[in-house]
Amino acid sequence: MSLLLGVKFVDVWVGVGTTKGGILLLMSALRKWFLPLVLLLQVVKHVSALQVAEFV
Repeated sequence: MSLLLGVKFVDVWVGVGTTKGGILLLMSALRKWFLPLVLLLQVVKHVSALQVAEFV
């Protein structure tokens, strides 16, 4: 009984650990990709605004 409980605890602990690690990896990846995406969107918005101004 206690062995099963111990295995379950380790299973949960490993699951939580990998989940936390996955979230941290996801956050760092998002931060790495988010800033260039925002900059790209700003540039696209700026360029499209200029093009609209030229057409109008």
